[in-house]
Amino acid sequence: MKKLNVNDKASLAMSGIALMLSIVAYVNGEIKGASEQQRTMRSQLTNVLGRIISSNLENTKAFRDAGQSDPFYYQQVSSILNQQNAFLLQQAMYVSEQIPSLVTTVELNTIALANASAGDIVVAERYYKRAIDTSPSDYYKSLATRSYATFLFPQRRFEEGRDQFRKAVSLLKKKGVTS
Repeated sequence: MKKLNVNDKASLAMSGIALMLSIVAYVNGEIKGASEQQRTMRSQLTNVLGRIISSNLENTKAFRDAGQSDPFYYQQVSSILNQQNAFLLQQAMYVSEQIPSLVTTVELNTIALANASAGDIVVAERYYKRAIDTSPSDYYKSLATRSYATFLFPQRRFEEGRDQFRKAVSLLKKKGVTS
């Protein structure tokens, strides 16, 4: 076997260092790329949920402005807005599933409410419960629990609804938020 001279050793060392640097750069790029993708998805979720809320507000205004005087017009506008909401809701659920650790209690609750409004009671209940489970504090848990209770009443699940309201109040009292 041939013995390496100083120049060969230096070249080999430099090659090793270059390889290590390229590996570090690659890993760093991958981490930054994943982080950027999560920020993009987070922004998309915020945008979609904002559009859902705006669409619901438009529907409410259309009812106020034309619901009684021109029911046909209101029905047409409402149908279009509901279709838009269905599309946006599917997008919101998809994005939220891609970044579950970045989705807030309020966002999960908004998705739950939108599902309830769309008539998908099963999915709505799942999101209400997720909102409660992922609450970062008793205050947010109380808000999510209250929303879930409000969801239960139209389904004639009165006892469950009352229990949820009691839980919401007790969470606030536990932390001294109410007197």
